[in-house]
Amino acid sequence: MLEIKPPPGGHYDEMLVTGSDASSAAATTRRPHDAAYCDWLRATPEQSLAARRAQADLLFRRIGIAFTVYGDDAGIARLIPSCVIPRIIPAAEWALLEHGLKQRVTAINRFLADIDHEQATARWPHSARADRRQRAVPDQDARCQGAA
Repeated sequence: MLEIKPPPGGHYDEMLVTGSDASSAAATTRRPHDAAYCDWLRATPEQSLAARRAQADLLFRRIGIAFTVYGDDAGIARLIPSCVIPRIIPAAEWALLEHGLKQRVTAINRFLADIDHEQATARWPHSARADRRQRAVPDQDARCQGAA
């Protein structure tokens, strides 16, 4: 069985409410949206999670999800840090994240379209345009992944 430990004081935890966030200073409770998963996780043997971690590491190595630290004498590709325990995000929190992500992807796509075409960004602020409301529309081939 896996022991789920609360984080140190002052640290945020996606699964547990602790300290000043909980009803009493010493209390530790599960977040409501994580209750069923937390119960399953507590009942899961640590060996099972270790095996899943090993499977994920093997998959990452096979498909090349890694990076190399330049200047490191070993020159060994290191795996991108990840966790096999998913983060469960309630719908209201996801809606807020989704809005911000769409906004940023749109901004990146407009920047890429501008760099590929008018290049006004490179001249800014030296070539201020009369119509600042004009927006670049990205080409299909110049898009950030994940754009709608």
